[in-house]
Amino acid sequence: LIIKEVPEAGFLLVGKGSLEEKLRARAKELEVERFLHFAGYQADILPYYAAMDVSVLTSFSEGLSITVLESMRAGLPVVATAVGGNPELIADGQSGYLVPPKDPYAFSCKVVELLKCPDVARAFGEFGRKRVRECFSLQASSRRYAAIYEQVIDDNRENK
Repeated sequence: LIIKEVPEAGFLLVGKGSLEEKLRARAKELEVERFLHFAGYQADILPYYAAMDVSVLTSFSEGLSITVLESMRAGLPVVATAVGGNPELIADGQSGYLVPPKDPYAFSCKVVELLKCPDVARAFGEFGRKRVRECFSLQASSRRYAAIYEQVIDDNRENK
C-alpha cells in the first residue's frame, strides 16, 4: 500500500525474529522484496535511526515500547498501533500517529502522509524529541519519583 503511493520508499527492518523467513517469503510473493533491507540484529541501533524518515511499530500487543522512545529521541515521527503503552508515549497528531491494530490501510495512509509531507514529519519528530526529554528522560522520571516520595512523607506527617 505504501509503495503504491510512494514508489521510492524503502523499508529497513532491524532485529531478528522467528518470523523473518516467513516475512521474506511474503515479500517475495508480493514482489516487494527489493524495497526491503533486513539489517538483522544490531547491538548499536542508533545509526539506523539516522537512516530513517519515519519509524513504525505494527504490534498487536505491546508494553512500553523502547523502540518508540528511541525513535522519538532520535527525532523521528512514529506511526504505531494504539496498543499497550503506545498511546502513553505518542501524542497522536503531534509526535506521530496511532492507528487501530490489524488495519493496514489506516496504517499505510499515515505513513504515506508523513513521507509526502516532510515538514509535518520534521515537526512531529521535533515534538517527539522534546516530549521524550521532558516526560521520559532519567531527569523527568527522577522528578516524578521525588514528587511521589515527598507526597508520601507529607501524608505520613499529617497522619501522625
